[in-house]
Amino acid sequence: MKWYDADKRVMPWRGSRDPYVIWLSEVLLQQTRVEQGTPYFLRFLKAYPTVDALASAPLDDVLRLWQGLGYYRRAHLMHQTAIIITQIGQWPQDVEALRRLPGIGVYTSAAIASIAFERPVPVIDGNVIRVLSRAFGATVPYDRPEGMRWIQDAATHLLSSSRPGDYNQAMMDMGAVLCKPKNPLCNACFWSDRCIAKLEGRIADLPAKSRRTMIVKENLHYFVILCKGYVALIKRPDEGIWAGLYEFYRVEGLQKKPPLDHNLFSTGQTVQVIKHPLSHRALTIHLAVTLSQERPEIPHAVWVKLDQLHEFPMPRPLELYARELTLEYGRTQQSHAHRKPRQGPRS
Repeated sequence: MKWYDADKRVMPWRGSRDPYVIWLSEVLLQQTRVEQGTPYFLRFLKAYPTVDALASAPLDDVLRLWQGLGYYRRAHLMHQTAIIITQIGQWPQDVEALRRLPGIGVYTSAAIASIAFERPVPVIDGNVIRVLSRAFGATVPYDRPEGMRWIQDAATHLLSSSRPGDYNQAMMDMGAVLCKPKNPLCNACFWSDRCIAKLEGRIADLPAKSRRTMIVKENLHYFVILCKGYVALIKRPDEGIWAGLYEFYRVEGLQKKPPLDHNLFSTGQTVQVIKHPLSHRALTIHLAVTLSQERPEIPHAVWVKLDQLHEFPMPRPLELYARELTLEYGRTQQSHAHRKPRQGPRS
């Protein structure tokens, strides 16, 4: 606690006891680095300064603001929770009640309860697991039930009863600043002369883990169907990857032509391939740009002006590609506008 009071990280939500601010920061930082998540937090808080403002916002606007963070289900659940909090009129203060809200699990409920309401519950994330495992030389893998029980017991035993919220943040800061996954700053750490991992030379081996994450390779095939300055978009289902976002016309398997009325399309296609890694998937995205003379009948499609693509929330890799597509279209239009008209034959 002395180290935290002197050297804690400066973050825009730090020091707040507002459960909305704490919840917003925790949800945005799940699976996201602080440096990446901070600008999103500031934009969200400016757009939706209260939970009531977030609850009344259209989901598409929330998803658009979320673009680039990934794990879009978080945004869906966050919006649902904001509506529920607005309906009941206040935030629950105990862990069990918080966990009943959409998208709030063990970690987030403990963070809100301890930081906002000073409830004596430990917060356990990857940083805390790493600090405790190394500090006390835990040998049982934390991804086994007995290993997580040990982590939970140790965190509970060490918890500050007078300042549980600050203590939990101090433990997370210790893991993020000092006890980093690689190249930890042992020489700057106040615990280094008592750290079992350091004394026994086992820093690289801890925390112990038994399971390896399997990365699934997946190919996605899209047709970017253009027609007179418009492009076809389709909204994804509310479940699964990229839930509720817009994408181009997607087909199963590798096809050279979209399974529509082929007579409407020109023969030439430009194909672009994008590699996009996720935590459990390695996506290879194939985009075939196809020009259509007339709008084909595409179920559930909306036709969007290219210069208005930015108004539709899209998965990050498709959003970046859409920017390039819009810029290229703008350059083409500008080129046509400045082209000198052909002079007719002289009389």
